[in-house]
Amino acid sequence: MRAFAVIALALALTSAFTVAASGVDDSKDLIVTKKDGGKRIQCFIVTETLDKLTYTLGKGSKEVGAKWSELVKVEYAEMRSGAWPTAVDARDRGKYEEAADLFNSVADGGREWQQVYGAFNEGDSFELDGKYAAAAEAFAKLANYPKHRLWLDGTYRYGFCLALAKKEAEALKVADELQAYGKKESVAQADVRANAIRAAVAAAKGDVTKLSENQGRARFSAVSEPEEWFHFAIFYADSLRRLGKVKDAAMEFRAITGQLENDPAKKAQASFGYGQCLVETDKQAALVELLKLDALPYGSPVQKCDARYLAGKLLWEEAKAGSGDAKAAAFHKANSKTARTLLLAAAESTANAEGKGKAKALLDSIGPDPDEKPAEKDAKDAKDAKAKPAADDEAAEEE
Repeated sequence: MRAFAVIALALALTSAFTVAASGVDDSKDLIVTKKDGGKRIQCFIVTETLDKLTYTLGKGSKEVGAKWSELVKVEYAEMRSGAWPTAVDARDRGKYEEAADLFNSVADGGREWQQVYGAFNEGDSFELDGKYAAAAEAFAKLANYPKHRLWLDGTYRYGFCLALAKKEAEALKVADELQAYGKKESVAQADVRANAIRAAVAAAKGDVTKLSENQGRARFSAVSEPEEWFHFAIFYADSLRRLGKVKDAAMEFRAITGQLENDPAKKAQASFGYGQCLVETDKQAALVELLKLDALPYGSPVQKCDARYLAGKLLWEEAKAGSGDAKAAAFHKANSKTARTLLLAAAESTANAEGKGKAKALLDSIGPDPDEKPAEKDAKDAKDAKAKPAADDEAAEEE
């Protein structure tokens, strides 16, 4: 029960298993080993446990076990087409509700991986969408698979989402059960997850002291379990920010960013959090971080909306403060126009984001652009209405 060095693989399966299908039998699963320069084995995967994956080479053949530390990639046959890749794409584009529905349909499949991975990722999508009770309900399904590798993380995420749904007693019960399991089975990472649940309980109650105390005991490994590490690290940093510990939050976001050199999507999320922390202390640096999310094809519609509102607000404040500087008039005028563009994009977002209403209110207080003639404004408004995308950030998603 000590094979946590490969939890890195645990959720990597949820986002990027697009191994080239060339030469692969569509009816067979595929594993790639570390040996022999990445040997590709076409097989039928039987099951996954905490310490190994079991497979056969064909009907009636002997079962073979492969330790997770020996594998670099796993791809189930059904991952190549259908609901699974569509669901992964929807989640990566921030369409969390759509992704949850698709992962739920995956869970209706007949194979073990479909039922387990479908339920896990349905819960993950609901959690990303802020629907914590629904997420907990999905993660609870993993209780039916106590021998599966994802049972431990599924149980952790179940308790974590109960905490965020403010079901404290139920969440703490899950934490206690994980701690007891870890002690009985000598699984140190179970205790880590129990403390992460207790941290979530503290955050939901607004208790910064208990949040930090339990975070200190919830030491996920960025190397051996990167997905769960990132999940908790982002939560902790953002919780500090929301609870007023902005400087501490900024330090956490910087630390996260420094460990994500090869993952631009996650790095963009950390950059957004860092930018939010800098809004009051370093406006220029905040703009740099916030505009990254606006320019790159990452982040959910809610995150993009909030980033655009904050960046637009900062630019407008800078332009307004410099309006009396004749030497820099052109610069501040350009900033004001960019600010209006960003604020309008946020105000017209289809996302249910806090920044949407704030952007509209700020635009209303600013008033119309004095350099825009009425006829030009009417023509521009008509053009914008005609060209407005059906969904927020559609253009960015197509990049």
